[in-house]
Amino acid sequence: MQMLRACMKYHNRTQEDVSRALGMVRSTFYLHMKDGDFTISQIHKMMEYIPLTMDDVSRIFFATKK
Repeated sequence: MQMLRACMKYHNRTQEDVSRALGMVRSTFYLHMKDGDFTISQIHKMMEYIPLTMDDVSRIFFATKK
């Protein structure tokens, strides 16, 4: 989730901003950030709001862990 944090910072989006855009409280968003468990719908909303490219999304959410 470090890359997601970096993208948020680059686009001047805070966790509170993004959590609000997703319709959740900040503490819930924090838990999602901690375990990386986002739904496709939430990822799509983040793509539009932050914004994220398809390449960003692939690297952040779908990269294989080594």
